[in-house]
Amino acid sequence: MRVVRRSVVLGVLLAGLLQPLLAQIRLLPQRTIDSVANPPTVEERVMRFEREEISFGTIDELGGAWQGSLRWRNESDRPLVITRLVTSCSCLKADFGREPVAAGEEAELRITYHPKGHPGVVRQRLFVYTNRSKERPTAIVTLRGVVLRDSDQEARYPHRCGALLLKSAAVALARTNEVQRIEIACLNESDRPLTPQLDTLLTPRCLTLRVAPRMLPPQGEGRLLIEYDPQRAQGRQPIRALYLQGSEAPSRRCIVVRWKMEE
Repeated sequence: MRVVRRSVVLGVLLAGLLQPLLAQIRLLPQRTIDSVANPPTVEERVMRFEREEISFGTIDELGGAWQGSLRWRNESDRPLVITRLVTSCSCLKADFGREPVAAGEEAELRITYHPKGHPGVVRQRLFVYTNRSKERPTAIVTLRGVVLRDSDQEARYPHRCGALLLKSAAVALARTNEVQRIEIACLNESDRPLTPQLDTLLTPRCLTLRVAPRMLPPQGEGRLLIEYDPQRAQGRQPIRALYLQGSEAPSRRCIVVRWKMEE
């Protein structure tokens, strides 16, 4: 009985505390929600696109950004100026000219879609606002397509070093006095350009690194070009690993060095 009474008392206290907060919460009517997701356009159709729905077909998630263009015509009797563009997702971007488009003249929108992280069926919207209205878009364009998930990425580059994915996490060197060069295929998984470099505090000077291309573009593939100069080893113990720069623990950004058996 005491447990039940305590529960009732707690319930009454919570209700008393929450009632002022609930009174301040306003539930938006469905009509208001719909007006935000699907705002009505200006009543007069003054901006005519060559098509109001554009499809990019089927693209790969890691295939890089898709780009397209869309022409439109000013069908009003006065100049039309695009003031801003609003998209339904940050993955969709658009560029436009800010100069006035005279009556009867045409202009172009340049559209870019970034598929990474958005596999599946795509339906995004682009709201075009002009000098005809600040509140209502003058036109709405829909972008459709299908993004295929890249299920082979881990199979192609199974080793991770921060944002850099590697084909292999080990290199093999021979015990000779000749300079040796090894390549490792790599992929920049990030959305920013990347230039891999050696951590010179942890890696001996007899090992150097170049990257081809010199700067890996976002989602771009390349090669790590590793060079070993035995003359600079100065008779030290065999090298066990080389380390790339990064904020991760050394064990998570190292490439193991293996020595070939003498023939």
